[in-house]
Amino acid sequence: MRISRILGMAVGLIGMAVLLGACQNATQPPAPSSPIAVTLTIEPQTIQPGDEVTFRLSVTQDGKPVDDAQEAKVELWREGDAQHEFLPAAHRGKGVYEARKRLDQPGRYHVMYHVTAREMHSMEETTFVVGNPAEAEAPKKEGHSHDHGSLTLDVKMDEPIVAGKKERISIVVAQGGHPLSGARVRLEYGREGAQKRAFADAHEEQPGTYVTTVAFPEPGAYRVRVHVEKEPLHDHKELAVTVR
Repeated sequence: MRISRILGMAVGLIGMAVLLGACQNATQPPAPSSPIAVTLTIEPQTIQPGDEVTFRLSVTQDGKPVDDAQEAKVELWREGDAQHEFLPAAHRGKGVYEARKRLDQPGRYHVMYHVTAREMHSMEETTFVVGNPAEAEAPKKEGHSHDHGSLTLDVKMDEPIVAGKKERISIVVAQGGHPLSGARVRLEYGREGAQKRAFADAHEEQPGTYVTTVAFPEPGAYRVRVHVEKEPLHDHKELAVTVR
């Protein structure tokens, strides 16, 4: 009789332990996803006017290919040109996405990839030369100009910015000193150094003034990139934001 009681108690204790462990596992938050990694390869390495250029994006997460990207494209423009061209990158398998373009004009080009996959966004800009590198170096200017045909972006937000509070952000867009109406304006933002990005579309409140609201989820340093698109223009402005 005593042995049966002891066995019964032991089985009960084991059952409780298993149940508690299951509940504990159920309440634990899921492990955060590792960031996606994107590698851009441009071929051929030496490009002459008239060559077809391949832009190859290799997308991985934890070293494994990412074949379910929602968006993969490259943004291409020749230095000094206002017009930016977006090339969709076709999925080739094993985490590889490719876009191709024949480039007839010599000079320095900028290319920026845009990859959205698994609720994360990655983008990075680089440059390459078509034709004689020495000739392309002469007009080179450092950085990405935000003055495409005298296009200016003025971003305004109230300080201090508090985590969890909806912040009103206004973007004043002008070209040649006149308000630019009918543009698509959106904000891309995320924690400093993080791959995950969120987006917010802005609506035109009055000619050239676009407004949106953003609630930054937690305190810290953020990067905010403002995108403005109206054919044939595409421009962006990046700024650092501290959230309390």
